[in-house]
Amino acid sequence: MPKVTSPRKNRQTEFFKNWLNKGGERAPKTPQRDTWGWESRVPENITTNQLFIKEQYDLTVWQLDGVKSVETLYDGRKGRAYYEKDVEWRAWEVHGGPVGLWHIVKKKLKEHIAMNRDPAHFHAPYDYQPGGLYNVFLDEPPRLPDRYCHGSSILQHCKSKIPGWAWDKCNKALNDALSQTKFSIVLPGAREMAMLRAVTFICAYPEYATRPPGEPLVIPPHLYTLAAMLECAAQPPPDPQDWDVVALPDSCTLDVRANRFDWNANYLEALFAAILDAVNERVDDPEPVWKTARWMVYDKYVTIFSRGLQYDRDSKTWSDGAREWLEGRMSEDALRGSLRGACESGRRYNELLPGPRAGPPSSSAPPAMIPEPESSSSSTAVAGPSTAPY
Repeated sequence: MPKVTSPRKNRQTEFFKNWLNKGGERAPKTPQRDTWGWESRVPENITTNQLFIKEQYDLTVWQLDGVKSVETLYDGRKGRAYYEKDVEWRAWEVHGGPVGLWHIVKKKLKEHIAMNRDPAHFHAPYDYQPGGLYNVFLDEPPRLPDRYCHGSSILQHCKSKIPGWAWDKCNKALNDALSQTKFSIVLPGAREMAMLRAVTFICAYPEYATRPPGEPLVIPPHLYTLAAMLECAAQPPPDPQDWDVVALPDSCTLDVRANRFDWNANYLEALFAAILDAVNERVDDPEPVWKTARWMVYDKYVTIFSRGLQYDRDSKTWSDGAREWLEGRMSEDALRGSLRGACESGRRYNELLPGPRAGPPSSSAPPAMIPEPESSSSSTAVAGPSTAPY
């Protein structure tokens, strides 16, 4: 005889399904993380229970869904034991890698010492115990190996000179450039020389050092209209010579300018107007709006047209085809050939920015010419061109 489920149990099951989907996700919805350097020494066969998992790894039962486990019987009651190596990895996914979990365990250790006046009897996770990979009893958090440095002191120096996001973008661009060679030959020291030139290029523009934190960017409510407009931007066709696509309804934001696809005047008019409206809404404190808006457009422009940070292996120079979105006020001559000069709101946008700075040194300058990074203490232009908006 088939088992009949009561209506009450059905309602309970449906409630928990909805609860899981809304707030208590079975598996943590975490952003994609770079797991390079996430090394674990937890033995494969060690298991732990939910009580210790909550205490040591700060994970709830709902965050353990999918973690390798085995059914156990303790004191006549059934339960589950979870393999600690898999628990550790899930904790890294949820808390931001080994270093993120280190900070959480460190906080628990400080609370334990404040209560007991002694670190004794504090149960740290396996890899966070004294002598472990991520020893939580040390004063400083662990430093993970970098996927690009490979023990090179020159590359370590370069990494220390530029923002983290720029380090990642430059190395990815460099990977593309170094792989585009007929014979697939990369000379020893090619990455070091290219990244030394990247430091010269990045440090020449202080706006690169002031990207708002967060990846992806945290969008404030005042910029929701701008964010929605950026979502409407059409992708150019795979064939760069397919100029007829701009006549299609789905490509209403595209145009052909200087023998390549770009945003058309109507779309640029609305885009710049959305930025100006957002700044006017926050006239009392427009600086965060300026900073985030310009980087939002920069990121979208790079994604759509693939014109971000790039390295030319032949000329040994760096360039950034999207940097116009980060620059200050343009002269009238430069404005005529720019995206800002293509519409009226773009010209008004340009008027609010500070005047141009002195030109940067060449990105192909010899390593000895590399400058120190400039200060990023400049403030943002609000109603007039008195200060820098980056």
